[in-house]
Amino acid sequence: MEALVFIGQGFEVAQYQLHAAVFGSVSETVVSRFVRRAETQGLIATERLHGIGMNRLRLTPRGRDQLVAESEVEPELLFTPRRFVPLKDLSHTLWINDLRTALLTIGNRPSELLPAWALARRVEPVCGLIPDLLATWPGDDGKLILACEIDLGSERLNGVFLPKLGRLAEALDQRNASARGGIVVLTRGARRVTLIRDFAARQNPDSPIIALELPLENGPAGLEELRSMFDVRSNVVDKPDKAAFG
Repeated sequence: MEALVFIGQGFEVAQYQLHAAVFGSVSETVVSRFVRRAETQGLIATERLHGIGMNRLRLTPRGRDQLVAESEVEPELLFTPRRFVPLKDLSHTLWINDLRTALLTIGNRPSELLPAWALARRVEPVCGLIPDLLATWPGDDGKLILACEIDLGSERLNGVFLPKLGRLAEALDQRNASARGGIVVLTRGARRVTLIRDFAARQNPDSPIIALELPLENGPAGLEELRSMFDVRSNVVDKPDKAAFG
């Protein structure tokens, strides 16, 4: 059930992400056996990238029906796309699920973790702005809300991406007086990281913005690098203030 929930909430996931998030240290053989069995039962659909690459997984309507009948998962958070993600959008989807997997497997995992496709189904997702991933942790002095953006450089920085980032910071400031917010941007290239950091330094929101460089590529190594980033910065979760996001 946990494996099916992870797949259904991820829209489309890679098998290595399922392995890390649900199966942990067991062998790849065990994960492959589960995937074959679930596909035979009609619970998931699979496809090899370019016919020979990584295994891509998505939940089927039959798998969703079984989860709704046998678990307490929210139906609105399960997705059963009829087709696999187009190749032009695949990298972005994989990065969101890489980050989602990383945050699910750190020591202080979020109490709620919603990717963009789930936020789009909510009535009021961050005041109308939808980040790629929204993580929430409880706290004694209010919740910490962390909005995560995956920036692959497809949007013009000054004309599109930075203004959107500023509006997202303002929206987080206004979202909930009892919550603290922050934004993490994972982007490509040291130059773009520097420009985003310069923009963040000129802002004065209550919700601080930090920029980090994405790993070189998707896959187990990139996933482990993301996990290390957030483990090293565990004080961000433990002490959600401006200094912690420095």
